[in-house]
Amino acid sequence: MFQFSPAISFIVNCENQAEIYHYWNRLSEEGAARLCGWLEDKFGISWQIVPTQLGQLIEANPDKVMSALLEMSKIDLGILEAAAQSE
Repeated sequence: MFQFSPAISFIVNCENQAEIYHYWNRLSEEGAARLCGWLEDKFGISWQIVPTQLGQLIEANPDKVMSALLEMSKIDLGILEAAAQSE
């Protein structure tokens, strides 16, 4: 029997925090949260729920943004934006 694994995942690019919450909440129902915007739905399919501006935020301040990101499961765009602007 075929088993799903995180080796294959779907990415949902979100424009804002409301979209992140929408897709995260719907897809994680009866599923499991993972780190860094990853989740597993009730069927065992892996998803990445990420803001479209993540690359730009990382470029702005790689160490701070990655440190903040690695502590999250559901991504909080406000925290990442603050990390990108911090010194």
